[in-house]
This record gives sequence, structure tokens and C-alpha cells, in this order.
Amino acid sequence: FGVVLFELMSGHAATFSTFEQSFHIVQWATSKIAKGDVESTIDPRIKGQYKMNSMWKVAETALACTARSSKERPYMYNILNDLNQAMKMEMETSDQAYDILMTEVTTTSMFSDSVEEEEEEEKEEDDTHMKDTKILF
Repeated sequence: FGVVLFELMSGHAATFSTFEQSFHIVQWATSKIAKGDVESTIDPRIKGQYKMNSMWKVAETALACTARSSKERPYMYNILNDLNQAMKMEMETSDQAYDILMTEVTTTSMFSDSVEEEEEEEKEEDDTHMKDTKILF
């Protein structure tokens, strides 16, 4: 399952070539991640559309899934739990941004409503004054 996760993260096939050499995705990703460079393993087509901490979680999960010994690999329910955590990390910031946006929209709406109410009250006062004013020609 780790190979599939690496393929999804990187946009590369399980084996791929560059101008210089051929790679197996597990060795390629493992060497980058071991150097702390998860970002270069991420598909450039999704740059800026993810949270780095959630991608680290996916990378760590993929690494665990590709351990040499099957005894060291996680069970599927652990993988699912890790991927759910990564998704929560991804959505957490989006939800916070949504909450902030909705607060701004509500505040702006409340402000515009109060301005409209004040304008309406002023208009009513002007109308009342106009009724009391006699125009002489």
C-alpha cells in the first residue's frame, strides 16, 4: 500500500526515469524523506494546495507500509487512522479559514444592516420634517 501512497503523493509510477537514471519510487522517496525533504516528493501539479503537516503524515504512513519486514508494517486499520488524521490536518485549517470568513461575512452583513437601518431612520426623520415644513410661493 505504501507504493500506492507514494504514487499518489508524487504523481510518479512505481518505477520511473529521469534524464540521468531510473528509480524505484520507494528508494527515491525514502532517500528524499530521510533528508527531511518531503516537499520534493510531492506532485508539482498540487503545489500550494496542501498542508505540509498532512503530507508528512502521508509520507510517514507510506514509509511504514514499505518496511522490509511484514511484521514492521502497519495493519490496514492503522493506515486508515493515519490517513484520517492527515485529512483532519488538511481540513482543520480550511475549517478555520471558513469560520473566519463566515465571521467576516456576518460582521459585514450586520454592519451593512445597521447602516441601512440608520439611513432608513434618517429618511423617516427627513420625511417628517418635510411634512411639517410649509412651502410658500
